[in-house]
Amino acid sequence: MKNKEKFFQFRQVCTVLGIAALPLFLVGTPALADKLDDIVSSGALRCGVMLDFPPLGYRDASGNPAGFDVETCNDIAAQLGVKPEIVETQAPQRVPALVSGTVDIVVGGTTPTLERAKTVTFTDPYNVGKLVVVTGSANRISGFDELKGKSVALVRGTLPETAYLAACNGWSEGCKNLSLANNAEQITAVRQGRANAMIETNSFM
Repeated sequence: MKNKEKFFQFRQVCTVLGIAALPLFLVGTPALADKLDDIVSSGALRCGVMLDFPPLGYRDASGNPAGFDVETCNDIAAQLGVKPEIVETQAPQRVPALVSGTVDIVVGGTTPTLERAKTVTFTDPYNVGKLVVVTGSANRISGFDELKGKSVALVRGTLPETAYLAACNGWSEGCKNLSLANNAEQITAVRQGRANAMIETNSFM
């Protein structure tokens, strides 16, 4: 009975805190109660968080995980009466980390899609972002169509990558995407001039 009470608290927290650009994932909806029992029995909640996406997830001056997503994990763990464990998870590994059991939930910028929903369950959205084009001072771009013919740095497995590839497939110039593993590599590519621009959500700072 105690675990069932915690389950309802857990569901309530997720409903309040879920997000469109940053939702919590929970794997296997029919098995949620069993999964909750496992979490409570283990005494820890393993949260997958992207720590290269400030202010939502990053490392502070001492190298410790920090940011809104980290605090969200801490709050959920407190509701469950267990310890939070932050597992640094890059964008392409968000769903695989859940499926493999490396983490219990993911608190990280992810857009709910039908394809992803075949594997994981999303909470209601708690943050909605818009896609923006970011460039260096030498590459002034005022609109999405101005990316035609220019190299664009994108993080693999993200909505910005999906949106760009869907658009550029119809351009005569074709796609000139630089597919990277994380946001840090993405920013470096723009700074070094290997990419003319990058696409991210406006929640990324």
